[in-house]
Amino acid sequence: MIQRHATLIHALLVAENQVVFMRYIHIEQEEEEAISIDQELFNDYRFSVDQLIELAGLSCATAIAKTYSMEKVGNKSILVICGPGNNGGDGLVCARHLKVLGYKSVIYYPVRTEKQLYNSLTTQCTNMAVPFLQMLPELSTVECTFALIVDAVFGFSSFKPPVREAFVASIDLMKKATVPVVRYVTAMRFQCIDHSSHMRKNVEET
Repeated sequence: MIQRHATLIHALLVAENQVVFMRYIHIEQEEEEAISIDQELFNDYRFSVDQLIELAGLSCATAIAKTYSMEKVGNKSILVICGPGNNGGDGLVCARHLKVLGYKSVIYYPVRTEKQLYNSLTTQCTNMAVPFLQMLPELSTVECTFALIVDAVFGFSSFKPPVREAFVASIDLMKKATVPVVRYVTAMRFQCIDHSSHMRKNVEET
């Protein structure tokens, strides 16, 4: 799943000029537009998948930090659940950058991809002391220990039912958890489902 990365690159380029901001939106982005931007980035600007994953993960971590301050998170950790594809790679990068930003990120990565890119991302997290859980925590543990969950399991166009057995428990946990769940929705958007306030917030970084 690569499509969602495209506009996030624009967000980070703008950030260098100190004009980045975050807002809540309710506008659906077309998948075709995201694919078109991706093709432009690959073919015209020669971005690599590695670069796009790094930028997407950094954008996600930045959006989370802007939405959930250290004061709001307190002593709790952030659980990042990663899938086997590029969306999972984004999650690994997000967890690493959250650690740099001062958060206590924890990764659950049940199905690892044996490719050099993902091995490198895993090694980076390990060397930066971002812990990997061997088992998915119980719901009661999540409610007590984690401030929010980052859903980096599937992308918006990569998922094809039925859900693989390895991810059934993770998805069930996110459905039942009352802590906020942050997930990718489209090329421009992160969605936060805050069960405690019964709000569904769309976070856009532009």
